[in-house]
Amino acid sequence: MILSFIDTNGNQLDNLNIYFEYNNISESKTTDDNGKIEFAGVEDGDEINCYLIKNKKRSFKFNDNTELVITLECPVLDMRFVVAKQNGNAATDLIVHFEYNETIVEKQTDSTGQTTLTDIPLKTKIKAFQLFNDKEENVEYFQCEK
Repeated sequence: MILSFIDTNGNQLDNLNIYFEYNNISESKTTDDNGKIEFAGVEDGDEINCYLIKNKKRSFKFNDNTELVITLECPVLDMRFVVAKQNGNAATDLIVHFEYNETIVEKQTDSTGQTTLTDIPLKTKIKAFQLFNDKEENVEYFQCEK
């Protein structure tokens, strides 16, 4: 059985651990670069649960001759960013812009040079930058990872 995994926005869930429960067995398998897993070793008709977030399981019945697309809700994480000056000291009270999921968020660093983005879906690509005279400067790219 070939399983294809997508998130609730229709994006493939590539290179992620998916957790499975079946026949009193718990295991994880990693999706490939196309968000797919080849699942075998189970009998046709067996009930299988899979999840990324334990309380948001999806169930399906195994059928070896089927390709199935399963939608899972991606976990969300808080991402903390530490901003430093060239001399290594904390960059305090600095405005940093973050662009992700077609949104731009403006955050200010605290007294330790840190700021946090909350509830960021796993695998989200984020661009961080400062604006000087309406020009993006100090651009850096990040990806939300566990």
